[in-house]
Amino acid sequence: MLVGLDKQERLFFRLPTALQASYRFIQEEPGSGVDRVPCTGMVENLSSGGLLLRTEEPPLEMVGDLLSGRVAVAFHLELPDGPLDALARVVWIEGEGRLGSDVCMGLEFQEITSRDRDRVIRTVIQAFSG
Repeated sequence: MLVGLDKQERLFFRLPTALQASYRFIQEEPGSGVDRVPCTGMVENLSSGGLLLRTEEPPLEMVGDLLSGRVAVAFHLELPDGPLDALARVVWIEGEGRLGSDVCMGLEFQEITSRDRDRVIRTVIQAFSG
């Protein structure tokens, strides 16, 4: 089941990866009840525009807010040259539809420094040229 943007509509080349990430859901409205407890997932691909995160299924009542951008994802992962922290929006969610199964979420960077975006680009280029 695919919900959201067609995942083939990509602007940037993606590097297949296996990087562990920690993340939390955040909402602009304080006291919204959004879970701010850190979660973990696996980054399966990375580009200068975003990443694919495999993780446990978010609460069903949050899916609409994730896809509409009312809830964002703050994440942390370790690149070869150091940590990367950024804010992303969920563009699509794909899962098997079974309770308790993992989902894949397509994340697009919303807030990332130009230095960090350059680091991501270097990581992708070095992986394919080295």
